[in-house]
Amino acid sequence: MDAIMQYVGIVASILALIISLVAFIKAGGTKGRVEYLEDRLEELSSRDSGSRKKKKRNKD
Repeated sequence: MDAIMQYVGIVASILALIISLVAFIKAGGTKGRVEYLEDRLEELSSRDSGSRKKKKRNKD
């Protein structure tokens, strides 16, 4: 009985790994995610620099 449960666990783990790999590939791999993060970082940086300029103007 223990051997059967181990076998079921191994099969379930392999199936989960395959499903996550397929989802990762369908999502475009790392390239799409890296581009998204770069765009987000650029957006946050520009927003941050804008708020810094406003703070400097308020001090003057």
